[in-house]
Amino acid sequence: MFEPLSAIPGLGFQERQDLVRAFVRSNKQNLLSVVDFPEEQYSRNIVFKNQGIEVMLTGWKPLRECWPHDHGGSHGLVYLIEGTALNTIYDINNGKLKKVTAKEFQSENFISMPEVYIHSMKNNSQNKRMVEMHLYWPSFSSMKIYDREKSIMYEVKGTCGAWEPREEEIIRSEHF
Repeated sequence: MFEPLSAIPGLGFQERQDLVRAFVRSNKQNLLSVVDFPEEQYSRNIVFKNQGIEVMLTGWKPLRECWPHDHGGSHGLVYLIEGTALNTIYDINNGKLKKVTAKEFQSENFISMPEVYIHSMKNNSQNKRMVEMHLYWPSFSSMKIYDREKSIMYEVKGTCGAWEPREEEIIRSEHF
């Protein structure tokens, strides 16, 4: 089912959007059927992965937010299937994680992420769920997540979400 999305890395920006939009429209009910909405954090459902691309579906209850994180040097494209997302971009300056900007996105919009990109996502709705399709290329084996309260960066396995990691998910950590 997801094999057509393997073409994403070789396409231009508009072609990527057209392919993802058409794919979701054709498969929306099947996609929504595999998404769950946990009480804590958000769900991560990796539905397709090869060396060239990783496709993940996420489910968020109202007002859920992830920690700031990168994508391990991969490019990313998020398609908001339903809901309202707040995407906040950060930078590290003088050892501090600083908010650069935040923008709200509505259903059927895209968020594009370059290779070097620290951000957090939030379901910005008080009472509606949020569902997204994330595409990363190449697929990644690790990423960095940032604990704002403790000023600690964790490099974690690519299977970890952007939340407080379990000990077995941590590759290394350091203060920033």
